[in-house]
Amino acid sequence: MRRLIRPTLTTKTVKALGRVTNRVVAAQNPKDQAEKSWDNKPKVAFSEVRMELENMASGRSRCMYCEDSFGTDIDHFWPKADYPERAFLWENYLLACSYCNSNLKRKLFPVDAAGSPLLINPTEDDPELYLRLLPSTGEYISLGAKGDESIKVFGLNDTASARNLPDGRKHALICLLALLKDYDRVFAIDADKAEEIRLAAKGFPFSAVLSWLVTTAKLPVGSVILGADIVSLIQTHQVEGWL
Repeated sequence: MRRLIRPTLTTKTVKALGRVTNRVVAAQNPKDQAEKSWDNKPKVAFSEVRMELENMASGRSRCMYCEDSFGTDIDHFWPKADYPERAFLWENYLLACSYCNSNLKRKLFPVDAAGSPLLINPTEDDPELYLRLLPSTGEYISLGAKGDESIKVFGLNDTASARNLPDGRKHALICLLALLKDYDRVFAIDADKAEEIRLAAKGFPFSAVLSWLVTTAKLPVGSVILGADIVSLIQTHQVEGWL
């Protein structure tokens, strides 16, 4: 996971979501009303919601949790079954693949003693504060309770499943380093080719790996970890702007 920026919806869509929220909150049974309203949600408003979620997601509209599969579902970060009053809040929507949403997260939503979420919301939290990437294995090391629960719920270190996310991240690092070197090689001689390579790197799965490269390049020990040539390349070509 990496930090994502949530855009502002149009006033028309905000008002449409607000009207539905008001009906849910005022209902005798908010949970039932939220379910009924979700089955009949305003199409125009949710066309914008989905479009903006896909635009803000990393790569080619990747799942905001695993960053591997295409995001197919609008996930309620706070599950609508338990928090119906949040069912139509734009801030509660994330783009997820069906595996992360339906097979793993489902209605799981661990909270701490104060009722705050123990899952990482990449639009509100900086995942790098809770997850540290191990480049040699592609696994995440947890940095606290949010890291623990996010790794557990989303299977971020699961090597048994067919998707094997740690292997995916490890392979992404190899591929992204090759793309960065290729970009540097052609940058001054073939602008069109360089742009193709930049878009390939930007759209590659596991965008958090590219973010890790940028973050690591800023560290005092960045040259030791990545090599001085890679650090120079990242800084010279302002790779941070590719994210």
